[in-house]
Amino acid sequence: MNQNDSLIPPTNCQGTFGLSSSGSFAIGPQNPQLFPCGQWNTTAALSQTTANMAIVTTLTQGTLVLQPTRDVSLRAGAKYYREDYRNQYLMYNPQNGDYGYVAENGAQGSIVPGPGIWNPVSYPVTSDVQVESIPYSWQTIEASGGVDWNSRRTTRWA
Repeated sequence: MNQNDSLIPPTNCQGTFGLSSSGSFAIGPQNPQLFPCGQWNTTAALSQTTANMAIVTTLTQGTLVLQPTRDVSLRAGAKYYREDYRNQYLMYNPQNGDYGYVAENGAQGSIVPGPGIWNPVSYPVTSDVQVESIPYSWQTIEASGGVDWNSRRTTRWA
């Protein structure tokens, strides 16, 4: 499966977003966790313009049934399923050199310190910052088996 739709801007806010540490909403060194919306509410804030996403699925399944005698049958089965998400999106804003994403349209800073953005030059990391897409690849392996036998050759109904 492939998905290559155009991406939308990281946020649609106006003014500023983040957490003010000085009590004012002036952007600068006094507010290292306050950011201008103008650098994030445009597609120029994306490191790529389309999703460029692929999901590769693999399914292998088999069943074996044996009847060694008239009264006994044996069953065995196995299944392997895997979904491999192939997406290497790097959350990088080429306009300002920031890494990460604008969490909850900039509101995360009111609950968890830091909006999820990090710049290696301007300000240090204050919490975990996600900079790449989450790999949702997974797999399952299942096995089953069973035995059926007929304890009596005839069945009588009363």
